[in-house]
Amino acid sequence: MSFIDPIHGRIGIPSWLNRILNHPLVRRTMFIRQLGLKAYIDFPGAIHTRFSHLIGTMHLAGKLCDILVNKLSEIAEGKEVRDIINQQKNNIMIAGFLHDIGHGPFSHAIDFALKRVSKYTHEEISSKLIEEFSEIEAHADLKKISQIVSGKFEYPFITKIINGPIDVDKLDYLIRDSYHVGLKYYFDVELFMYKYALIGLEQKENLKKITLGLEYQEDDKTAITTAEIFLTIWRGMYDLVYYKDKSRVAEKMLEYAVLHLADEKDEFKNKLLDLKELSNLDDDSLLRELEKGDAFCQDILQKIRQGNVYKILFKEDLGNFANIPKFWDDCKKDPDNVGYILTQKICEEKGLSELEPAIICDIVPSKVLKEKISLSKINEETGEPYDLTEVSDILSSFKPKFELRICIDQEKISSEDNEKMKEEVKNIIKGLIEEWK
Repeated sequence: MSFIDPIHGRIGIPSWLNRILNHPLVRRTMFIRQLGLKAYIDFPGAIHTRFSHLIGTMHLAGKLCDILVNKLSEIAEGKEVRDIINQQKNNIMIAGFLHDIGHGPFSHAIDFALKRVSKYTHEEISSKLIEEFSEIEAHADLKKISQIVSGKFEYPFITKIINGPIDVDKLDYLIRDSYHVGLKYYFDVELFMYKYALIGLEQKENLKKITLGLEYQEDDKTAITTAEIFLTIWRGMYDLVYYKDKSRVAEKMLEYAVLHLADEKDEFKNKLLDLKELSNLDDDSLLRELEKGDAFCQDILQKIRQGNVYKILFKEDLGNFANIPKFWDDCKKDPDNVGYILTQKICEEKGLSELEPAIICDIVPSKVLKEKISLSKINEETGEPYDLTEVSDILSSFKPKFELRICIDQEKISSEDNEKMKEEVKNIIKGLIEEWK
């Protein structure tokens, strides 16, 4: 049995997957949009589901395992690592399939709301929900799968296949998402994967130092150039799609409606706190919950359905505040939380309801590499593998940047007051950031 996938072609279904295809947690991913509200606002073709991405990630995980094993068969010192990958291949593929099983409705659109209410990220929820798949215990080790997903597996070179700077998760979602939104990027995934390498194989005494990286050859720039293309597309997809103005605003509105409903109704809050209840929520059931909410929730839902989202009052580069270390560090750590704090304080200053914000402050980060991507070339001065950014002018230019977007409900804030409001809000934000603690 197999699936026909628009991105990877025919994908075989492993025996373990047959056992869980009708599991409620798996079925639920078929009713969660991969790109949240993007199809409702900016990209009508973005109707693909979280399930399709999980199938694609599983497929690429298996393919990359095979590529690495074949490469290692030609290297004398690679036998032990090759055996580990062979032994863990099922676990790695299952981790690829289950890595996003804990996503909330509309995927990333309510990530912050879920985290604020439940204190868990969707990755942490995924790790916990993996325990529910007892049907595949004969095929795999659920504890190890959870460790791979959470980045805590004993061997980093295994974890980074699923959870790393050039993992198969990114490989799938970038190509899949760009295809469905209509951006005709071409990127040779297979060529890129054949340039992956295991760095540090000579350190047999400590396999935990081996990592997943890229080949480096002086006379062949394929790996470097392909990585530059891949990571430039990755960064560009955030600017052109994931952070697209109107749908990003709609998703922030949804986020505040969910937070409001959790604050107003203990019954709904408990659904977000209870993993079993949470795992019953999908896109449609969340919309039904909002329909049963108060006037604010219903108003937000109606605006989203009508495409009548909050207006962006202004945007501003926050680079001038990089000299305020606590603020800048907090933006790097959790820009959504910084935006939430500013929203609450701006509404308070303006005498508006903090629970029903007519002004929303959104901090939009640029994407930067947070982890080193090691190359199979040793820096003679340090004795360590070169980092990809050390040999790429393009990637070394990726620096943290944050854009402030202020969005207003035009039905509650008259357009006649926009210019006055803009200056007032700018001054409030300037004062808040300068005193950031």
